[in-house]
Amino acid sequence: MPLVIGGRTVKAAGYQSGAVRPDFRGQGLYRDLMRRAFSWADTAGFEVGILLTDKPDLYAPYGFRVVPQFQFCGKGPSSDKACTDASELDLARPEDLALIQRILSERQPVSNLLAVARQTEMFLLNACFDPGIRLSFLPALNAVITWKMTVGNTFQLLDIAARRIPSLVEITTALGLSAEGIAVLFPPDRLDWKGEPHPYEGSCALMVKGFEPSTFPQPAMLSPMADF
Repeated sequence: MPLVIGGRTVKAAGYQSGAVRPDFRGQGLYRDLMRRAFSWADTAGFEVGILLTDKPDLYAPYGFRVVPQFQFCGKGPSSDKACTDASELDLARPEDLALIQRILSERQPVSNLLAVARQTEMFLLNACFDPGIRLSFLPALNAVITWKMTVGNTFQLLDIAARRIPSLVEITTALGLSAEGIAVLFPPDRLDWKGEPHPYEGSCALMVKGFEPSTFPQPAMLSPMADF
């Protein structure tokens, strides 16, 4: 799972979905699996290992360290335009799925600080598994926006897939939104907008291996659409 970290594309390995059947637990099988996987990645030349977990103590002995995540909150940008130009996408429609896959294949990383460089599978899986996620296509910008409207009329921007990342005002204008607040769940350095960083309290901790947490870009957050 190649990542952009601090302006540089790095060869990263993402680990996910490790488990042992109940009847086989307590035999050290998962520890053996982790040793094999991490050793293989080190030999293959991966610079960084990354994972999300609700059991960070399980991975600390293998060199993984928790990286704090921050969402970026503030007021929405103002615009004199009133030009709604967006259509809702449905993964059940083959033409919509093909459109999303095409745009994902040529996307610009959503941030230069911390973002996936290429990732299609987890984007689609997360969009499928969370019925609260909305997918909107902005044809004038050739962009797919993943977002939610939360309690309190807050526009929560999860990710952007586009060859050129549009500004936040372009996005909100095209969506025709008038939100009380904005919460961006990735570094907003390409949005021509600045929000205040607030600690993000998710169900899982982001952990990395190969980068010291003190040298990891901060404040930052990996888009939830890249969750694995």
